[in-house]
Amino acid sequence: MAAGQVATPNMSAYTQSLYPTIEHTMSNENIAETVKDFIASDLLLDAVEIDNDTSLFQGRLIDSMNLVQLLSFLESTFSVKIPTHAVTVENLDSVDSIEKLVNKVRS
Repeated sequence: MAAGQVATPNMSAYTQSLYPTIEHTMSNENIAETVKDFIASDLLLDAVEIDNDTSLFQGRLIDSMNLVQLLSFLESTFSVKIPTHAVTVENLDSVDSIEKLVNKVRS
């Protein structure tokens, strides 16, 4: 495991290497920027300008396959477990809603 990473139960070393864990005390602004960076680089949407309120699903910017990647990224990067009932368009349709979800499952 690389320096700065935190071991997360039930996560393979490979997955941890893909998504290094971020400090639990990350500010909301940093959460939003981290999510936008992931969407732009890993979901290949760097050609699309994404604001914090851009609709990701309703705008058809990401699909169900991207959703799996996004959930894996969120859980490993922010050391959270997103419950199945929280996986909704409302909770994941924008960077703002994703930020709120991460903060909610952290508490």
